[in-house]
Amino acid sequence: SEKNKDDIIPMDVSLSQFTEQVLQNEGEGEEEETSKNMEVVKQILDSIYAKTAGTSIQHYGVNEGAREEVSWDYTESNYRTEHCFAELVEYFMQQIDQINDKNKKKEGGGRDCTMIELHTSTPIVKISSSSLVVLSRQQQQQNNNNNNNNKKRRVWLTTREGVRYVCDKVIVAVPLAVLKAQMIQFCDDYVLPPAKQDAIDTIQMHSGMKAHMLLRYGVDIIYPEDNNNDDDDD
Repeated sequence: SEKNKDDIIPMDVSLSQFTEQVLQNEGEGEEEETSKNMEVVKQILDSIYAKTAGTSIQHYGVNEGAREEVSWDYTESNYRTEHCFAELVEYFMQQIDQINDKNKKKEGGGRDCTMIELHTSTPIVKISSSSLVVLSRQQQQQNNNNNNNNKKRRVWLTTREGVRYVCDKVIVAVPLAVLKAQMIQFCDDYVLPPAKQDAIDTIQMHSGMKAHMLLRYGVDIIYPEDNNNDDDDD
């Protein structure tokens, strides 16, 4: 039996193409006004849908986006801070102070006491390695027999101001844009493998936009049950 036309899933098109088709059909005879509206609508859709998915409306498929929107489970929870994001920062700063105080009491508060330090506004521009500990001849011979290096490697982090931090281990968690712009030099033992560098150069992550809106209950937000209650009062 023949399929109903409504059951046939059309070929997917980009959100940009879809927007153009819809607005052009609705704005026949008003090309200049339609063109202006189209750019505004595209920017809004790009921010709401495409940027959220880490892409652009030129690559965001309408059908695939619709299927994801329908199947997405938003739940009834609303996870947000009561006032602003600064609350989270303040909370974790307090947690760090408590950990440092506990370590001071536990380890006697000496120079070698384990402490958590936060350094802000000091961008790391270089990650390199250095042989800081030279082993004895006996240790060298033992390592050579095991096909290991005869020196212990540690990590050097260099800030934009030229300050160096020496670490045993480092976790690099920076935005993709920082890696693509090569704002951090990976040197010596930490030069990125060609496959990873190729992935960084290939993957696209477009910019996004965050909009804050103040909505007034009863003016900007009106629920159907509110209208029903008004009718009952009358």
